[in-house]
Amino acid sequence: LISVQRIGRRSSTPSFDVAERLNQSLRVRSPWMVLDVLSFGTISKLFENLKPGLQGKKAIIQRLGFKTGGGSYLGSWLKSLVTVRNLCAHHARVMNRTFVHTPRYARTIRNQAWHGRWTDARRVYTMLTIIGVIVETIPGGEKWKKQTIRLLRTRSRAALDKRGVPDDWETEPLWNRP
Repeated sequence: LISVQRIGRRSSTPSFDVAERLNQSLRVRSPWMVLDVLSFGTISKLFENLKPGLQGKKAIIQRLGFKTGGGSYLGSWLKSLVTVRNLCAHHARVMNRTFVHTPRYARTIRNQAWHGRWTDARRVYTMLTIIGVIVETIPGGEKWKKQTIRLLRTRSRAALDKRGVPDDWETEPLWNRP
């Protein structure tokens, strides 16, 4: 479980004066202030530990486009993204990597927007798709999507195959929407 002590250890980061902000947030119960000092991995574990019926967890799930009961999918996605984030933070190659954790395929996500296919859920295309679905809910997320599309278009078919990208990836609603 995530404890106040663990949050306190995370708040000792020298780049900001977060210790005082953390103490204030715990007094006034401002969760966003606490989240500001947590690592992505800790946030993922925090989400995983929320009770399934909790109203806040339901709100997060619905905000990201999952239907009721999508918490196990989103938890799986967050766990996968923690791995991707850590690899990127340590300058590891992710494009040709086979990831150990396989995220769950969510058939019930979002309205008509989610019809994506994963040829191999352990390849980078799956991670790009997950990030794409999430960033669509954030203002400015279309910039990331455009950059990713441009990057994928520069790769050969053989390179895309290694990365788990389906032949007709550009016809998928996630990638062909403005």
